[in-house]
Amino acid sequence: MNRFIIMAIASGFAFASCEKKTTENSGSDSLKTDTVQKADTAAQVKQNELTGKSAIVAKSWKATEIVTPTTTLSGELADIVGITFNFKPDGTFEYTDEGKKGAGQWKLNKEETALELIYDDQRGANYEMKELKDDKLIISGMEHDMKRTLTLAPAKK
Repeated sequence: MNRFIIMAIASGFAFASCEKKTTENSGSDSLKTDTVQKADTAAQVKQNELTGKSAIVAKSWKATEIVTPTTTLSGELADIVGITFNFKPDGTFEYTDEGKKGAGQWKLNKEETALELIYDDQRGANYEMKELKDDKLIISGMEHDMKRTLTLAPAKK
């Protein structure tokens, strides 16, 4: 019986020495982690803030006039073709063109004179910005193997 008691006590000491040591945390590590996460989030928001002409472009637009070398469509005819762009502040965009929908990435060139589009299928298009106002965007470039000029107005929600 004494052997059993000695074994039990020895086992107890062995298991007690394997316990994980914990220290009291005043909460400052948690506070530091929260502060770092908030700073990272603020940096991401600031990075997504647009300035200059990009801030004007970043909205939903619809074509009010479509000009190709052989045709000009405006008013109801432009509405039937249904070209729309939704340029988002994060540099992505969605579009509709003759009923087809797609997406991609957008940016302005360094001089802010051209709109560069990279579609999800890796096609690219560069449009010269002929005019940019809060309520009007005129872009001109090659698309679908033809030169076209689009007059865009903010899309109504």
